[in-house]
Amino acid sequence: MFTTRYPIEPHGRKRLVVHRTRTWSEIVLRLDGVELGRPNHQELLNGMEYTLYDHSVLRVWIEYGPGTGIPMLYITRNGHPLPGSEGDPVKILWYTLCFIWVMGVCQIAFAMVVISNGRGDDGVYLLLGAGLVLMLLGILAWGRSVVAMVLASLLAFGELALLLIAEAIST
Repeated sequence: MFTTRYPIEPHGRKRLVVHRTRTWSEIVLRLDGVELGRPNHQELLNGMEYTLYDHSVLRVWIEYGPGTGIPMLYITRNGHPLPGSEGDPVKILWYTLCFIWVMGVCQIAFAMVVISNGRGDDGVYLLLGAGLVLMLLGILAWGRSVVAMVLASLLAFGELALLLIAEAIST
């Protein structure tokens, strides 16, 4: 059984516990040690709602990831995603920024290796600058700058598209 814990309010204790099997065939939901329910797989595909003691509504459902078919558990309380659950905007932001930072670090490392070997040209310095800009925009985006997030995403995915196009042309 896999166990995941979630806070039901931002910055709160992780009071909601989800026990599940690898195949999602058996799931147990507990809040403060009290069992809320044991929905089966079909019920989770349709979505289940539980009314909590404070009259808020906890909704739990499974959606399959795009193209991968990996099940993802979504949990909302009164329509707002629980912190750390699949629909949590902070979690989505973190995954996106990790991708952007990895791209930036790889660009900087590659450029530094080429420059240290004395083979630096304008393209390598442009690569180094783009990596540094990605890192800076990622840091600003983590500070909740929407403009920085949009620019970092456009730069990262634009560079990735250019890389794929260049590789397709060269082969």
